[in-house]
Amino acid sequence: MVWPPPDATDVTPAFFIEEPDPLPDLAIAGNPISIQVNPAYVDEVALTRIALFRLRDGTRERIEATRLLDKESDPHQLLSSHEFAFFSLQRLDWGATYEVVAELSLDGKPERLVWQFSTRSGAARVETAAADWQ
Repeated sequence: MVWPPPDATDVTPAFFIEEPDPLPDLAIAGNPISIQVNPAYVDEVALTRIALFRLRDGTRERIEATRLLDKESDPHQLLSSHEFAFFSLQRLDWGATYEVVAELSLDGKPERLVWQFSTRSGAARVETAAADWQ
């Protein structure tokens, strides 16, 4: 199971205010991408690669600032060996389409997942404040 689901629309672009906070060092991040493998069907799971791309005008722009949480790196130790949460460390763009590429090993067999989702269109203009005080 993956989240957001393939071809989802209206996905919120930001993640914040959750307890326990999986990203306690950040006030806001992109909405998480999660992968969960059913342990009834697969014993051994390894996520060997995951990447997030912003699709724009026929091009794929890789989102570089990301963080993967798994059983070992989850600060609250809530994820199992079959669960993964992947975050852009910055809010995703409003009204944008993203693609996720994940490569896993399921009981030693390679599996490649590729899916897309779109974020909610912003009703209001987003303003960004810059700290350039003199």
